[in-house]
Amino acid sequence: MLRISLFVAFIMGLLSTTALGFDNQRKGFIFGAGLGIHGNSYESILRADNSPSVQKSKTEIGLFSDMKIGVAPTDRLEFYYTVKTSWIPITNDVNERVRVANQLGAIGFSYFLSDELDVYEWDRSFFVSCGIGSAAWSMVRGNGNDTQFGYGYFIGVGYEPTRHMRIELNLVSTATSDSGMDSNGNWNSDIDTKFVTLGITSMAF
Repeated sequence: MLRISLFVAFIMGLLSTTALGFDNQRKGFIFGAGLGIHGNSYESILRADNSPSVQKSKTEIGLFSDMKIGVAPTDRLEFYYTVKTSWIPITNDVNERVRVANQLGAIGFSYFLSDELDVYEWDRSFFVSCGIGSAAWSMVRGNGNDTQFGYGYFIGVGYEPTRHMRIELNLVSTATSDSGMDSNGNWNSDIDTKFVTLGITSMAF
């Protein structure tokens, strides 16, 4: 029930960002929320002292979410903190269907090729984006609750057809790791992912 409530709240926030458009100019404070789909390719390697390494590679398709908050010093340039999450359905080692959140929390910027005209007119624009930050691979549904941490980056392109809506295509890369000790001795887990996202972001500014 809590997950359903959070999802409904997220959708309401997404749909209401147009109404919260502040002064309707790109320059200044910005906030955005988006949804879309992703294609995620990941490779996991588990190494242990007393057992052979286990390597897996797989590609999954799932839901993608994006939130950002920041400031635009000019009509063409935005700086922000963004959290990009791919929700990945996978089958674990005991044949259970579980869901993983692969997240990138990054400092990024976007550069627009066209200026905003004024409060009453709008110039459609393409833009490019990139950013770098910390990454996490977390089990959100299933028996496991482990989280691995690491780093990642994103690069993207997009198009702003209206004042408060953007269509974005991103390539996101993350690398996370974890280590510990069990009955097999010391172990180390590495997960490298690359996912392509396509989504619609609603912006408030």
